[in-house]
Amino acid sequence: MEGACEVEERLLYAGDGLALTEMPHLDMECLSDAAIVLVIAMDNGGGN
Repeated sequence: MEGACEVEERLLYAGDGLALTEMPHLDMECLSDAAIVLVIAMDNGGGN
């Protein structure tokens, strides 16, 4: 992560990480003009 972002009402800065589970939708707002965020979605194979 580079820059500053707010993810699910949590403020994150460069170098921070966040793991969220059971989130069908994600609310994210980048607070820096040149923010870079890496999002990895993993399917747990629950068969939904």
